[in-house]
Amino acid sequence: MGEGLFRKLLLGGTLTASLAFYLYELVQKNPDQSFALLRQFGPSFLVTIVALVLLWDLVKVGVTNVGRLADSMQVLSTAVAQIAEKDDRQFEEMRRLCQFAAQQGERNFEILREQAETLKRIESSIANAKTG
Repeated sequence: MGEGLFRKLLLGGTLTASLAFYLYELVQKNPDQSFALLRQFGPSFLVTIVALVLLWDLVKVGVTNVGRLADSMQVLSTAVAQIAEKDDRQFEEMRRLCQFAAQQGERNFEILREQAETLKRIESSIANAKTG
């Protein structure tokens, strides 16, 4: 689709340039005939030619900007991919840290349980020593 549009624009630009060159040559060689031709076609013809030249310039600027936009989108997609990769690494690191914290929490709970049992034994030993 883009190639067909490019060919049409190229053909239109070539025709416009050829017409402008022909008119320039006509004005240079036969200025009297060129004014007669201008009177015959009328001012709308001249306005149309000027509009076509301005439109062609606008199309060229648009094509240039579309190319820049495509380049910018490529850079943006690369940056987003790098950010996503970094987020994936950070997520994996957080998962490992949470897993380690959970393991340490279980270990600390077991130590506290053992200490509670030891305290109960000491308490009962003290209570037996007082009564006995």
